[in-house]
Amino acid sequence: MDLQGENNSELNLAEDSRRQQRKGKGMKSSILHTEQQMSSVEIEFPNASEDLQGNDKDHCTDSPSPPEKLIAGILGVICFILMYILARMALSYSCSHCPPEWFTQSNNCYYVSTEDRTWTESLKACVSENSSLAYTDNEEERKFLSSLSFVSSWIGIFRRSSDHPWMLINGSTPTLEIAESSSGNRNCVILYKYGLASSSCESSKHYICKQRFYS
Repeated sequence: MDLQGENNSELNLAEDSRRQQRKGKGMKSSILHTEQQMSSVEIEFPNASEDLQGNDKDHCTDSPSPPEKLIAGILGVICFILMYILARMALSYSCSHCPPEWFTQSNNCYYVSTEDRTWTESLKACVSENSSLAYTDNEEERKFLSSLSFVSSWIGIFRRSSDHPWMLINGSTPTLEIAESSSGNRNCVILYKYGLASSSCESSKHYICKQRFYS
């Protein structure tokens, strides 16, 4: 009986020892598993920090450097100056109202020809420039017209014959004095330094065109 009891106790001790070993192996495996998880977490965190550093680098690359900001500012100033100059040029052109090579006086534009034409040819030449042969019934304007040309020039005053009265091309009767020659067939008027005078319509002279503008 004593031998059997001792054998049973030895068997129980052996089984307890095996159980202890199994528990130890299980704890070791769980510890290893936990360590692997922590290692994976540590691996992921460095990667995340590297991503953040990469994003910071990209952000710094996208933002302009000080020299680029300076260049952009200079270009902006140049563009502003060019726009200002163009605006002034456009304003200057719009304020003149008259075509190039024309003179401005009050609300009128005047053009003095450089070629000689007959009175009728001069009338047509002015019409082709969207104007009319200059005419005036005002002494102040007459003096201004005389100052434009150093030679006698056709203006828009005529008569049908020596038996008809003088007439402006707008149909009204002039009040300014017109010096007449005793010889006939002088039915058109020229402007010279000191006033108005009759002349043959077929002679060739300079002429003055007049164009009115409205502001």
